[in-house]
Amino acid sequence: MTQAGRLAEPSAEPIEIFVADDHEIVRSGIAALLGQQPGFEIVGQAETAEALLTAARPGAWDVLILDLALGGGSDVKLVRQIKEAHPFGRILVYTAQREGPLALEILRGGADGYLSKTRSLDQLFFAVRAVHREGRFVTAPIAELLFRAPATADAEPALTGRELHVLERLTRGERPSEIGVALGIQPSTISSHLKAIRRKVGAASNAELIQYYLRMRENL
Repeated sequence: MTQAGRLAEPSAEPIEIFVADDHEIVRSGIAALLGQQPGFEIVGQAETAEALLTAARPGAWDVLILDLALGGGSDVKLVRQIKEAHPFGRILVYTAQREGPLALEILRGGADGYLSKTRSLDQLFFAVRAVHREGRFVTAPIAELLFRAPATADAEPALTGRELHVLERLTRGERPSEIGVALGIQPSTISSHLKAIRRKVGAASNAELIQYYLRMRENL
């Protein structure tokens, strides 16, 4: 039997799943699809970080399906807050963001798994079962990033999850005002993030920041 087949075997009790996504159609769709799978039970939904933290308590769920940038706050901070409120609940981040450096920050912040929404539904179902049973789920690209990640914090500048998110969008060609709209925060805050990133990596301009990010990706 394949690994996927073994993990697909239903357990004695259904896996209780909570879905947090700020897009109602996406959230409802994910919940509906998961709820139709054998061994899965949807126990709640949230569209804001505040609603999610209100629901977070011991026993509230087995697996949380968490979208990033929920409410525009710090993703890593939110993950840590959820873990503090519900230490034994698993967190599977399911996001439109690619499986790149940002995933490392999220996993180091306390998430138990990370999956891009570009993946198939079967991979989502597998990830839920894997993170519930094994306590960890990463795709091959993330596993390679983890393997190649510096062993010490001093080996590379310590960028936060939000800073990496901003830097990735800047590299795509988005202007600070566009990044602010996408993340739901003020352009002045984006400018502050970029200033902090430039200071950390020793870049004199946003153009140098982009070059730094591209080199970082090539070396992963």
